[in-house]
Amino acid sequence: MVPAFFDARLPLEPPWRRWVTRALVLADQAARRTVDLLFPPACPACGASPPDGLAQHLLCRDCLEACWPKPEPACRRCGVWLPVVGDQSLSCPHCAARRDPWPLNSVCFLGPYSDVHREFVLRMKHRTHEALVVAMGRVLGDYCRVFFGGEAPDAVVPLPVPWRRRIAGAFDRCAILATLVAGELDRPYRHILKYRRTPRKQGMLTPHQRRLNVRGAFTTRGRYVIKGKRLLLIDDVLTTGATASEAARVLRASGAARVDLAVVARAMPPSASPVPPTNPSRTDTNSSLGNALRNA
Repeated sequence: MVPAFFDARLPLEPPWRRWVTRALVLADQAARRTVDLLFPPACPACGASPPDGLAQHLLCRDCLEACWPKPEPACRRCGVWLPVVGDQSLSCPHCAARRDPWPLNSVCFLGPYSDVHREFVLRMKHRTHEALVVAMGRVLGDYCRVFFGGEAPDAVVPLPVPWRRRIAGAFDRCAILATLVAGELDRPYRHILKYRRTPRKQGMLTPHQRRLNVRGAFTTRGRYVIKGKRLLLIDDVLTTGATASEAARVLRASGAARVDLAVVARAMPPSASPVPPTNPSRTDTNSSLGNALRNA
C-alpha cells in the first residue's frame, strides 16, 4: 500500500529499514535516560531542576506556567485578541477589515510576542538554545492537541529555511518544532514546502514590503500528494503574517483542503488590548501539561 502523502512513483520503504529505525530510536531513548540519571536535566529557560511530574516537558514549573496560554479571547482564524464588552467577546475587526483573503483556517499560539514568549523566541533563533526549542515544541504540541481536539491535521509541515542560509549554518528551529508537534499529535511530519528563491530577511521591512518579498517564494515538493489534506504549518512567531499566509496560499493552490498555523508567539497589533473574560476560553485543564502542572 502506498503511503498517503507520497506519489505512487516512489518505491516503498523496505521492512528491514523500519526495524533498524525503531532499534535506533530505542537505543537513543535508553542513552538519554542514562545521561539524565547521571546528569539530572535542568530547565533550558532558567536552569532550575524541573519536578518529577514535569520532567518530560523539560521546563520547570514557573517557566511552564509563564508560557502556557492564558485565557485572553482570541480570534480563532487570525489569532488577534478580540475586543470584549462585559464578559462577551465581539467579532474580529481585523478579519472584517482585511482586503485580501486570509488563507489560514486558524492560528494556534502559546502567547503574545512580548515578555517571556518574546524572550523565548529570540533565544530559540540560536543553535546554543536547541534544548529550549525542544521544550517549546513539546508545549506547543500539547496545546495543539487541546486546540484542535478531534480535528487534528493530516500532517505537520514546517516553514522551510532557504538552502543558502542552511549552507551558511542557519538553525532550522521550525523543523525541530514541527517534529515535536507531529509526535504530540501522532501525525506524520512532512517537509512539503521549499523555497524556489531566497527572499530578503523580513526583519527590517514594512508589512507591504514583506508581502512583496515572499510573493512567489514558495513551491511544493512534487513527491507529495496533498490534495484534500488538512495541513498544519509550524513557525516560531507570527508577526504580519506575510510569510505564513504566502506558504498557506501555495499549499491551498496545490490542493490542500485546509491549512492551519501553530506558532510559539503571535505579535499583536497596537489596537488589540484584551480584557480577560470570566470563563477562560484558551486554557484547557484536561491537557497532559495542565494535569502535570496541577500534580507537580
